[in-house]
Amino acid sequence: MIPTRNWLLTRIADGGGNCEYCGASIRWEYHLHHPDDKEQQITVGSECVKSLTAACDPDVARGFIFGHWKQRRRYYYRRVGSRTWIIGPSRDDQNWYIAYSEEGVRGDWTFLDTWYAHPDAAKQYLSQHHAH
Repeated sequence: MIPTRNWLLTRIADGGGNCEYCGASIRWEYHLHHPDDKEQQITVGSECVKSLTAACDPDVARGFIFGHWKQRRRYYYRRVGSRTWIIGPSRDDQNWYIAYSEEGVRGDWTFLDTWYAHPDAAKQYLSQHHAH
């Protein structure tokens, strides 16, 4: 039996096919897993993701990851609401960090603890955890 609540968004893809929950034809694939069983995964469309996840707005999440990130020097930045987000490389260019400021580019920056192998992985993380 498939749980009807508390699914977590793990990935968004521009794919197609059919929703595994309702069977409808979908344009965007929202890949979910359930916290009670990490092996249980499902791919759904934009309507089912709204009812299966606690607080996911699929349009906001999709826009956050696929939207236009500006590039300056070696980092990417984007303003979303009151926050300015940056994704930048480590000094050795091996990993990428995420930071944000509530006060624009000249404000104080808060750096997240995790490093990412690629800027797209950092964008994916932000779409799952900070774009809702």
